[in-house]
Amino acid sequence: MTKVEDSPRNRTGNGIASDWVSALDGTGSERAAWRRPQSLALCFSGAFMYRRAGLYVNSGDFVRVLGQAGVAERAARTTVARMVERGLLVRERAGRRTYVGVTRPGRSILQEGDVRIRRGPVVSRDGIIGSRWGGRWTLIGFSLPEARRADRHLLRSRLLWAGFGCLQDGLWIAAEEPNLAELTRGLDLDGHLHMFRSELVEPADPAAMIAQVWDLGAIAERYEQFVRRWEGAETSADGPDVLPRHLAMLSDWLDAVRGDPHVPLEYLPADWPGVRAQQVFSRVRVAFAPRARRLAEEELDWQPFGEEPTAS
Repeated sequence: MTKVEDSPRNRTGNGIASDWVSALDGTGSERAAWRRPQSLALCFSGAFMYRRAGLYVNSGDFVRVLGQAGVAERAARTTVARMVERGLLVRERAGRRTYVGVTRPGRSILQEGDVRIRRGPVVSRDGIIGSRWGGRWTLIGFSLPEARRADRHLLRSRLLWAGFGCLQDGLWIAAEEPNLAELTRGLDLDGHLHMFRSELVEPADPAAMIAQVWDLGAIAERYEQFVRRWEGAETSADGPDVLPRHLAMLSDWLDAVRGDPHVPLEYLPADWPGVRAQQVFSRVRVAFAPRARRLAEEELDWQPFGEEPTAS
């Protein structure tokens, strides 16, 4: 069993992903079309690999499953290669076969995605529905020079992923308190960023402010699309294609919750579709996940390679 040499880009440390956003979006220069294969690959890694410490999957099987989920073979192979370049996966060989496993940094990133998948969009002040909100807002202000455009883009992407919206130029707001260390990891922001916790006071109207900051129409449409595609799908959980369908559903859910402000329902439009979408997601996930996991364990080629490596 031999380790496959990583690319020069990986060995020098350039382009290494540090969080789910950079794993999905890279430096921000990639086209939106890249995100679907990458999202499916991250969902595969999170659903079937990151909890199986030391077990690597045959790279051909990885590519085949992505193909069943609608990714062209060339795009699937490119996706896996780029995940290796970014330090999320590492390659090993057993005989003539190549296997890929999750690195320790990759596990941290996949756990971040898993938390987002499990956290629903429904929030209330009293905690009766979904998670509970404490009533305080987080404000983050930052300013970076044009020479640091890539850092600025990555920080904005992380803020959006964390549920922030832009209140005004350079000032972002969220209903939750973020992990500041995670938001700023790998970025030198000393003197460039300030974070505050505060309350909104009258005559300000929370609902009006939320409608101004977040594109609620676009977010609602993503939830409605999710419901249209997946409502009732739990009845077909015994189908032979449940594994790729499970990945597609997880990827669609991550896209649906993208940019959700995670604010109390009382501040959102009536009949907010996030409620129904969360119910649909929960039902389908409960139906799909056990069978998809069983198929992955039984029908894919896995090999043990010991402890998970760090990205080299």
